[in-house]
Amino acid sequence: MTWHDFRIRQRDDLDAPVACTLSVHHPYSRTVIHRIHDSLRQHCARQCPPPSDSTLLGFPEPEGG
Repeated sequence: MTWHDFRIRQRDDLDAPVACTLSVHHPYSRTVIHRIHDSLRQHCARQCPPPSDSTLLGFPEPEGG
C-alpha cells in the first residue's frame, strides 16, 4: 500500500485528517507484469519475428535480482 498526493492545504485545522490517495498493490504485481511481458514478447516473436537488425527493449531488471 502506498499513500501519495497529500493535500495538506485543504484542511482547516491542525487536528483534521490530511486527504490523500491510497493505492493498494498486489504483493506479486512485479512478478506478474514481468511474466506477462516475457510471454507477450515470446508470442510476438513466434507470430512475427523482428528483422535481424532490430533490438527488443524490455523492462529494466528489478533491483537486487
